[in-house]
Amino acid sequence: MEVFTLLTLLILSFTSVRGDLEAVPDVLAGEAADCSCEYHRGGCVVSVAAPVGFKCQCHYVGAWSCTGTAYPCVGKEQCPGYLADYCACKLGGGDCGGYREPLSNCDETIERARIGVVGKADCDCQYHRGGCTIYEPAPYGWKCVCTYKGFWTCQGWAQQCAANEVCLGEDYSYCGCKNGGGDCGGYPDKPYCPSPFLSPTCDCDRASDWNRGLYTIDEVDYDTENVRIHSLKPVTLAEKDIPNYSGTTQTISLSVGETVTQTSSYNYQSGVEIAVGVGFVAGYPAVGGVGARVDVTGSYSHTWGQTESLESMFTGTFTCNGAPHKYTKCSVTMKKARVTVPYVMSVKHKVIPNCVCPSYGVWSGTQAYNAKLYSEEHGDCFSSQCIDERSH
Repeated sequence: MEVFTLLTLLILSFTSVRGDLEAVPDVLAGEAADCSCEYHRGGCVVSVAAPVGFKCQCHYVGAWSCTGTAYPCVGKEQCPGYLADYCACKLGGGDCGGYREPLSNCDETIERARIGVVGKADCDCQYHRGGCTIYEPAPYGWKCVCTYKGFWTCQGWAQQCAANEVCLGEDYSYCGCKNGGGDCGGYPDKPYCPSPFLSPTCDCDRASDWNRGLYTIDEVDYDTENVRIHSLKPVTLAEKDIPNYSGTTQTISLSVGETVTQTSSYNYQSGVEIAVGVGFVAGYPAVGGVGARVDVTGSYSHTWGQTESLESMFTGTFTCNGAPHKYTKCSVTMKKARVTVPYVMSVKHKVIPNCVCPSYGVWSGTQAYNAKLYSEEHGDCFSSQCIDERSH
């Protein structure tokens, strides 16, 4: 009787466990149910996410080290897998103190994960001679893991990147495949691939930390003490003559309304290299002079790698005096030149805290400035006739 009761309990226990396990989605063939965690300042973060049907629990083990354990989701839990963000860590129920910007409340996110609402990103791989290549890349924040399935067939799935890992998305390349850690033997060219993990501290010289999308240009500081002016030439805006036959001074006004087009471009020299197409906001350096001046002030949107144009309207009224019995020519001119100004950009990293690095270069552009009135006596005027001495 006791033996029968024991067998009955074992069968019921097995049935209960089997019922829980049936709630766990199948893991991809050949994939171990595992995960990893690592130490960041303050605690642990998920570095290798658990697969579908599992959650990762991080443990701080001392000496600035963390470990991770993958546990199956049971009962009604359905874990989407391949998530390494703060809420995914909280779902595991372990130490998650290493995230720089933890969400204040993950209850809704975790609840959505429990009922399977949160989907996961996707990617796919195909077979080429020698192994796999990425066929459909993973999106931003994810990496594609390629596996060879046999019979010249490959499969791929997307895994979310760790908090300190650079995954720009839409990457078909060999290095994008290597970042996923799977089979990448189908690429004919296998170049050196820099580490996808960011430096734990600010490193201005490590190029892989400064990929496009990981930084913003916060400020542009122009070295106005070292302005250089090239190809200077005057441009005439208005002209008038004063043939003065009288014995008193005559006065005329010259009104000027001129659209001035100025150009702007930035040329990199050293420091953090800015990617083509990166946008930022900065003012134009303005070159002035004695008298009226075209000032280009304020902040304008710029795109790195483009030569941009800015139109401004110069208006002014100038008074010219003609001496008695003199033939006076009046003109308003403006200087136009190509100008170069050294600059330093302050480039701020979006992920590495307190990381601002310089990017040095030279700004160049065309500028018009220093509008000025000129008057010159060209001869004498008596009765109704003026003699222009310059014409002889």
